[in-house]
Amino acid sequence: MKTLFLDYPRLLVLAIGVLIAAGVGSLLTTPRLEDPRITNRNAIVVTPYPGADAERVEALVTEPIEDALRGQAAIKTITSTSRAGVSVINIELQDAVTDAAPIFSELRDDVNAVASRLPPDAGTPELDDDRGYAYTYIGGLRWTGDTPPNYRVLKRFAEDLQDRLRNVGGTDIVRVYGAPGEQIDVTIDLETIATANLSLADVANALATADAKASAGSLDGGATGLTVEVDGQFRSTDRIGRIPLVADETGGMRLADVATITRSTQDPPTMIARINGLPGIAVGSRQLPNLRVDVWAANTRAVVEEFRAELPQGIELQTLFDQSTYTETRLSELAGNLKIGLMIVFVVLLITMGWRSAIIVGAALPLTALMALASFQILGVQIHQMSVTGIIVALGLMVDNAIVMSNGIRADVQDGMDRRDAVARNVGRFAIPLLASTITTVIAFMPIVLMPGPAGEFVGPISLAVISSLISSYAIAMTIVPALAGLLSPKDTPAPSRWKHGVVIPSLTNGFAWTLDQSLRRPVVSIMAAFCLPVLGFIGATTLSEQFFPPADRDQFHIELFTPQQSSIYGTKAVADALDQELRAIDGILETSWFVGGSAPTFYYNLMGGQDRNPSYAQAMITTDGWERT
Repeated sequence: MKTLFLDYPRLLVLAIGVLIAAGVGSLLTTPRLEDPRITNRNAIVVTPYPGADAERVEALVTEPIEDALRGQAAIKTITSTSRAGVSVINIELQDAVTDAAPIFSELRDDVNAVASRLPPDAGTPELDDDRGYAYTYIGGLRWTGDTPPNYRVLKRFAEDLQDRLRNVGGTDIVRVYGAPGEQIDVTIDLETIATANLSLADVANALATADAKASAGSLDGGATGLTVEVDGQFRSTDRIGRIPLVADETGGMRLADVATITRSTQDPPTMIARINGLPGIAVGSRQLPNLRVDVWAANTRAVVEEFRAELPQGIELQTLFDQSTYTETRLSELAGNLKIGLMIVFVVLLITMGWRSAIIVGAALPLTALMALASFQILGVQIHQMSVTGIIVALGLMVDNAIVMSNGIRADVQDGMDRRDAVARNVGRFAIPLLASTITTVIAFMPIVLMPGPAGEFVGPISLAVISSLISSYAIAMTIVPALAGLLSPKDTPAPSRWKHGVVIPSLTNGFAWTLDQSLRRPVVSIMAAFCLPVLGFIGATTLSEQFFPPADRDQFHIELFTPQQSSIYGTKAVADALDQELRAIDGILETSWFVGGSAPTFYYNLMGGQDRNPSYAQAMITTDGWERT
């Protein structure tokens, strides 16, 4: 087995072909994302309570829901905000939770159970556990006409786009932001109802009792049963106008006789969207994590272009965010860094070891990288900036095993040993030492893999990529490298040549030999000197600023605007509009999108939102002409 590939060169070629096919196949099929997908451990519970002040919301809505949630041991923190008319509760689970879906399902049951104990005027509490991931595509519909914006028309087109995006294969969720709800306005003529001896309370009571939503009973026919429903639900303004107020033999008085009934948009709205200074509605779509973002984005763009061609004059669709462009750019840069790293390693090997060793070790590098990519499917690692960075980090470690193996075989062959015996001897001699060095390095990276919580899930793929590269490097060094070294090593010692042996600097060689001699003669001094560098490193580290990650090289940033709590949504919008004018006048800013009354659609992995139904809050998504400008 030690000389299998040397004895059967065709098997060696087959093994290399299989590695190339497996690596390239994994490269083409493994999901590609911009950043690692972190387990969502955050949820939000929103409960509307129209007409109630903050203290009443806190006492009657927020506290009962919080008490119901505290029974779940997996919850890390609960933070709540009680504002006039709404209760917002943010939930964060423990870092040790890896499957949050069952826990959120239990919490949803707890919230539904407490809903019956809330005041009758309070709305139904809704638990949303689907906000932990950034959208893959965000589009914005803008009203570009000269007339005042017709939000009902904009909403209809936004919902149409939402339905089309849902039908794209691999789509996880699609949501609409900034679309106002609809309402029916009933304007009463007070003089008319006064002549009929009616009051506003009488009209309101007639409205409340005329909308038949519940079953009127059932009929039992023995073998069959039928549910009886009154055909009187409010489905149009005409139906509302026919509500009887006074009945007599002449037909009486109906609501349409004393009121004007119109359909309009909700006023005030819960959210207002402003896209590049114009009224609009945003639609966010997110892909499933097990897909290539470039493939999904191409299908989504085709649907968007088809939809854009059907829009009427006065409505424009803009792409506010497309994650695939950032993913492709970042992965292309990392791939370029990987190629440059491979070239640097090959050139260094060529200069220091000669062309034969450079070819052997240089061939082992891409094979090791392809084998590591093939293992991503087994390990469940996706291709993103963290995993590719891990392969780049491992470049310097990949060559060690191959260098040791190829040098040992070359030396034995030049000493007169048979090629087959040299390969068998060195494979047997270095198998355990190289395995030990590989395992110790793997163990050094294991704490990052085992790190709990979001931080571990984000940086863990770096360590997994390094570990898979190290294991792949050991496997290549024990199989393919010995065969290549046995085939390419010259039988006779060649004449001194820089191309064959690499560059030799006698003074540098003699100086290195002298340091080794001195180290062996004075072991205590050598050990103390060896400890000086890490000690100096620890001392120097205390003078550096701490930062988990460097700033993102991205052409986007966001702004959060907090106005006084008593501000209305229109007051906050006025401040946001004034700020938007200032921003759009700055050189380098290309697009500004404001979302007043709530959080913007998430366009980066660390933006969590959670400002639902907050009229005093606004968030902007700003796009510049480059990350340097940002």
